[in-house]
Amino acid sequence: MPYITSVERLAKEEGAKEGIAIARREVIVETLALRFSTAPSALVESLNQVSDVVALRDLNRQAVTASSLEQFQQLLDQFLHEESRQEEE
Repeated sequence: MPYITSVERLAKEEGAKEGIAIARREVIVETLALRFSTAPSALVESLNQVSDVVALRDLNRQAVTASSLEQFQQLLDQFLHEESRQEEE
């Protein structure tokens, strides 16, 4: 088995996390499209700003339980607003 440096290992872990994030975003979009017959491009663009896999898991749960597309959009906007505030600190 070839030796893997710590940098290579970190790169693999980051790649795996990005792959999980992409898959979770796709599931959210599919869920919204199935439930509400659409997933507006503006919403998808906003969702693509989220890279945290735990946050995406939570957003997926919201996509399943939200009573409307508008409610999900509000939750997503709230998350993005809180995230941007944390980055500023």
